[in-house]
Amino acid sequence: MYVTKTFLQEKDNKELALVVNQLIENTDFSTLYNKEQQIFSIGFNIDENKLTDSYYDLLASEARQASLVAIAKKDVPSRHWNYLSRTLTTLGKYKGLVSWSGTAFEYLMPNINIPKVEGSLLDESCKFLIQTQIKYSEKLNIPWGISESAFNLKDLQGNYQYKAFGIPWLGLKRGLADEMVVSAYGGILAITEVPKEEIRNLKRLEEEGMYDKFGFYEAIDYTPERVGKGKRADVVKTYMAHHQGLILLSINNLFSGNILSKRFMKNPEIEAVSILLQETMPEKSIITKEKKEKVEKIKYKDYENYVETTYKKLDERLITGNFISNENYLVAMNQKGQGVSKYKNIYINRFKASDDYPQGIFYCVKNIKTKKYISSNYAYNENKENQYQISFMEDRHEQEIVERKYKNKNKNHN
Repeated sequence: MYVTKTFLQEKDNKELALVVNQLIENTDFSTLYNKEQQIFSIGFNIDENKLTDSYYDLLASEARQASLVAIAKKDVPSRHWNYLSRTLTTLGKYKGLVSWSGTAFEYLMPNINIPKVEGSLLDESCKFLIQTQIKYSEKLNIPWGISESAFNLKDLQGNYQYKAFGIPWLGLKRGLADEMVVSAYGGILAITEVPKEEIRNLKRLEEEGMYDKFGFYEAIDYTPERVGKGKRADVVKTYMAHHQGLILLSINNLFSGNILSKRFMKNPEIEAVSILLQETMPEKSIITKEKKEKVEKIKYKDYENYVETTYKKLDERLITGNFISNENYLVAMNQKGQGVSKYKNIYINRFKASDDYPQGIFYCVKNIKTKKYISSNYAYNENKENQYQISFMEDRHEQEIVERKYKNKNKNHN
């Protein structure tokens, strides 16, 4: 039984290997290669039937993985490697390659299956990235692992949005200092290099609510404009398959002595171009971003564009209102507290396009001592000008009715 089972497994493995080998042979990287500039375009525009005008032109990029394989397959010439930019930046007495976004992904992701030669340009740059990540995060008093990830903003369907976050002085992209998002996988990519530091980092992420029964969540967002009132950060509670995959591969490399890169190098085609990975740090080089952005502590503040409009004396001849909607649910109210609430095409309260009588959801409070009523409906209050006001905001309506004699305040939030 064992022999039969082993034979079937070997047969399945051989068939799988044949399928994978066929996929590799049929993949033609030259389709995305710009022969004039000697670099890869980021994609092909099917509508215009041409390559897009944006390119992977930096050695510190996740695309160097594709470059190495394309050269090994002879889809593109080996000189392509020399056309990738090697612009450097410095931090103290250390230096390393710059990337487009300054993310952990750009520097560390290819290391999962491409070995780093000790002391090489890529090895020094990856160590430089890890050192920079740790120092930058210490200045901001946040965990490290800044990379492209989902962040605390959702679209109308409730899906988290996604973009690149990085270290300002490593990335050529502008505005990197404006947002602070830490991903779980961004730090774990470095676990084979600095295991103790990353384990401490993971414990800190766990303390900040990043860990649940299915593992570490995608990210934690410290950007003040996207954090709830009174909170320091918001956890991005989603799991992204490709980032979870990178986490598992990195942990596998940690426990298995970088087994994935060892297997990768057993391919004779890859071994033949491995000399490209041995490039050392150049003595003379172009240095950019020498004047580093000053790292400032995170300042938590209200939204800059948040507007609150309050009406105390109402002009009954002019209708002013406020709409709050999330595509499915709508709440509308005018300055008199009258309005409608609707879910899709279902009205929560009865409504008709008429000014015959007040419409909306109202409440009334009776003072048992004075026998007087105050109401969320402007028309029901006796001393309207002195006791009623309404405020319109982006996220709510707020009414305030004051019964002057006893100075009691009743607020209605909708």
